[in-house]
Amino acid sequence: AKEWVGKKDNTDLGGFLEEAKVLNQACTKPYERAEGKGEEGYVLDVEQALIEIFSALWLRSECSGDTQAQDSICEALKGLVWSGITSKEVVTANCDKSLLKSLGFEMNIEQFTVRERRVSTKLFYKQNKYNLLAEECEGYAKLVSTLSTFGHYSESNHLGEEVTSAYSKTLKDFVECLIGRFSLDPNRVLDLVLDVLEEFPHANALWDLLGIFTSSDIVHIVGFKFQGYKLDAAQATGPEEAPLSLYQLAGNLLRKQVFTSADLVAHMSPTNAEVADAHAQLLSSIKGKASKIGQVNLSQTKTKEGSGTGIPVIGAARMSLDASKIYLESMNSANAHYLCGQRLRLCISALDSSDWDGTLALLDFWKKRGVHATADPEVSQAVCAAVERLLQPAIQKLYPHGIAHAFRLQDIEREWPEPGSSKERDAPKVVQGEAIRDQLAVLECAMSDWVKNLLSHLGIHLYRHPELLAKLCRCLRSLLDVYRAVKHAWGNEMVGRVEKFTGALAESCILPALSLTPANPAVTMEVWEMLSRLPYQQRFLLYGRWRQTTEDMPLM
Repeated sequence: AKEWVGKKDNTDLGGFLEEAKVLNQACTKPYERAEGKGEEGYVLDVEQALIEIFSALWLRSECSGDTQAQDSICEALKGLVWSGITSKEVVTANCDKSLLKSLGFEMNIEQFTVRERRVSTKLFYKQNKYNLLAEECEGYAKLVSTLSTFGHYSESNHLGEEVTSAYSKTLKDFVECLIGRFSLDPNRVLDLVLDVLEEFPHANALWDLLGIFTSSDIVHIVGFKFQGYKLDAAQATGPEEAPLSLYQLAGNLLRKQVFTSADLVAHMSPTNAEVADAHAQLLSSIKGKASKIGQVNLSQTKTKEGSGTGIPVIGAARMSLDASKIYLESMNSANAHYLCGQRLRLCISALDSSDWDGTLALLDFWKKRGVHATADPEVSQAVCAAVERLLQPAIQKLYPHGIAHAFRLQDIEREWPEPGSSKERDAPKVVQGEAIRDQLAVLECAMSDWVKNLLSHLGIHLYRHPELLAKLCRCLRSLLDVYRAVKHAWGNEMVGRVEKFTGALAESCILPALSLTPANPAVTMEVWEMLSRLPYQQRFLLYGRWRQTTEDMPLM
C-alpha cells in the first residue's frame, strides 16, 4: 500500500487489488504448528490492517499537502470496497471525516458529527437500569418480598444470635445476587432496606445488610427522606410532619454509630437560627399574655339593659387556671412549624433508642442557644416515657404490688433488719453480702445522672404529665423512707445523698410543674408527702428558690 501511494503513475489498480485478495485469503487461515516445534500463529485481519494503514497515510498526506497521494488513497479505498475486501460500513466507522468526504461516502460532515455523537451517547452514557414502572420489576419484587418476609419472621420468633448470624449471611448473599442479576440501583436497594428496617426495627439480621453500603450513602438517603417531608410541608396548607417511625430509624442508626447527628442535621429543617428566633417570639408572647392577667381597665363601660346610660366597670383579663391554654395560644401565634421542627424532634429518636448520652448532648446543644426542646409536646412526652423506663426497676422494688397500692416499709425492713433487733432474729436472711449490693443498685437506678439531667431539661413542662409527677413524688418519698429506715446497712452518707437528689429534682421540675398544674388536690398531697420528709432547713430553702423561679419565668 505504501508503494502504491508513493508511485507517480498508479495505473495498475487491478494488480494491487489482486495482491490484496491473495493476502486476505492467506491470512484468514491459521498457521499450522509443526510437530514439537514452534507456537500456533495468529490470524491477521487484513481488512482492518489496510484501513489503519490508509488512514495513517491520509493523515500524513494532509499534513504535507500532497494532493496526488490523497487521490491515490481515495482510489485504492474505493477499489477495496468495490472488490469486497472491505465494506463501506467499516470504512465509515474507522476513517477520518475528511477522508469520508473525499470518498463521497458522507457529503454533509455536520450531520455525520451529530449522528456520531448520538451513537456515542447511546453506547457509553445511557443507563440501562431496571425500572419499577416497566416490565423489569422482578428484581425489586423479589427483594421487597424477601426483606419483608424475613423481617416479620425475625421479629415474631426472636431468633438467637447464632441463628441470626447464619440467616444474616444467607440474606446478605441473596441481596447481592439480586443486585448483580437484575442490575438493581444500589441507592434504590438501600432505600428499600431502610423502609423495611423502619417497619421492623427489631429484626437484627436486617441491620447487617447495612454493611453492604457506605455510611455516607446511608445518611444521605435518610436525610432525603426528611427533606421529602419538608417539600410536602411547603406545598401543603399545613406542615406535614415526618412519622415517628422515621425518627426511630434515625435514632437506631445513631445508636449503632452508622453516622453522627451532625451529618444528619444538615438535611433537616428548619435552621438553628429560625428555631432560636421562633422560641424567642414564643417567650415574648407568653410574657405579654401573662402581664395582662389582673390588669384593670377603668375606661371600659357596659351599657345597662333597657337604658342608654353607660356604667363604668372594672374590666380585668380572665384568669385561667390552665397554663397550657396560654402556652398553646402563644404557640399558635408564633411559627409553630419552627417550634416543632425536625432538628428538635431528633431528640425523640435518641430517646426511643435509649441513647441517653446522645439525647443529653442534643438537649444541651439547644439549651445553649436559648431553646428548650421539651417545649415541644412530642419531645416532652418522649422524655417522660424515658424517665418512666429508668424509674421502673426501682418502682417494682418499692411497690411490688403496683404503684397504685400503698407503700409498705415493713417489707423493706424485713429484708434489711437492724443488727441485734428482734426482727433480725425472727426474719430469714433474705439479703446478705452481694445481694445487698444488688438491691442497692436497683434502687440507685432511680437516682442516676440520666434521670436527674432529663428531668432538669424537662423543667416546668412536667406539668403536662401529672401522672409522672405523682409517680416521681411517690418514688422519691419511698426512697427517703427506705434509706432512713435501713441506714444501719448503708450509713448516713447515703441518706444525705437521697435528700440532696430529692431537693434538686424538687427545685428543677417538681415545684415549678406544681405551679402550672390546674387545681389537683391529689398531686398537691403527693408533693407535700415528699417535701415533709426533707429536713426543715432544706424545705424552706426550696420555698425561697421556688419564689425566685416564679419571678424569672414568664409562664409561671
